[in-house]
Amino acid sequence: MPKTKNLKIFSLIFFFIFCLTSCAPISQSIRKHKLVTIRGKSYLPLISASISTGWDCDYDFLTQKVTLDKEDKKISFIVGDNFYLKNKRLYFLNNLSRFHQGLIFVSLPFYQRELKEKSLHAAGSLYSKKQIYRIKTIIIDPGHGGKDPGAIGRRGVQEKEVNLKIARYLRKVLTEKGLKVVLTRASDRFVSLKKRTEIANKNRDAFFVSIHANSARGKRQTPRGFEVYYLSEEMDDWTRAVAKRENAAFQFTPEKNYFLSRNANISLWDIIYSENRIESMELAEAICRGLAQETNLRNRGVKGGNFYVLRGIDLPGVLVEVGFLSNPKEEIRLKNPVYQYKIARGIARGIMSYKAKYERTNGFTR
Repeated sequence: MPKTKNLKIFSLIFFFIFCLTSCAPISQSIRKHKLVTIRGKSYLPLISASISTGWDCDYDFLTQKVTLDKEDKKISFIVGDNFYLKNKRLYFLNNLSRFHQGLIFVSLPFYQRELKEKSLHAAGSLYSKKQIYRIKTIIIDPGHGGKDPGAIGRRGVQEKEVNLKIARYLRKVLTEKGLKVVLTRASDRFVSLKKRTEIANKNRDAFFVSIHANSARGKRQTPRGFEVYYLSEEMDDWTRAVAKRENAAFQFTPEKNYFLSRNANISLWDIIYSENRIESMELAEAICRGLAQETNLRNRGVKGGNFYVLRGIDLPGVLVEVGFLSNPKEEIRLKNPVYQYKIARGIARGIMSYKAKYERTNGFTR
């Protein structure tokens, strides 16, 4: 009986704290600003700061992630961290937020910079100009290169060459459609993981597409077909093997800034991952459909995988395995320029299809 009673008491306390730390309005008294000083810094209760300025607020009790929405703006941060994302752009601010007396507080500088009304009533206008989402750039990442040939077919076809040729064709198709295209490598050279992600993250309003060719040695029946991956740590044995092979090219010690171990705490890339995950999944599905329409390769579908090159980017991104060099028939096809162009057209079809959907929904496909 004592244990049961203690459990009930603990549950009530837990529920009370949860109600306090959520962003739903709970009383009229909290609606008023109450500026407090904590360790020499000025803070405001998030609930009153957001309500008074018209922001919708959501709080995830388990991850301690706060999401603020208002018209075309979206801000997210983890309570206690010194950075936040605003419309997928990264900003740093010391003493951004903290817990105090069971409530979430945000710093006065954050309130003045991001939450406070600024120009909604400027020049006699009651409405601010709404941001229009447009995808202007596609970053194409030809996998491997230089000292790293990637997979090699039985006839000697090297993955790095196939990837680059398809990437060039894809650049041509997308450029003709009016898009800016950036290649992480335009020649046969090795590009580090850090450099690839830096190139991607310099661009905004963009999608990231990494191109690879698959391989599966030692199997009785050699697999065939294409598959498209988005970033995920939930993998089956096959996906884990593909990710391991593709990641092997980057011989470095994993750092927090590029991807997280399963036991890592919530950090910057956790936020970025959750922001881009659905967009990446839908981009992968669109590219799968495009490839199926343009080629007669087997469609192996959309899958999640822990690929290093997708870990470091803060854009919607996918990795496309265009076929199997370990399959003799597909090796011949993948070497053929006509077939390489078909693959490029299929990827481009998927990109353009999802681009239209992304822009139509103002960047939020949830």
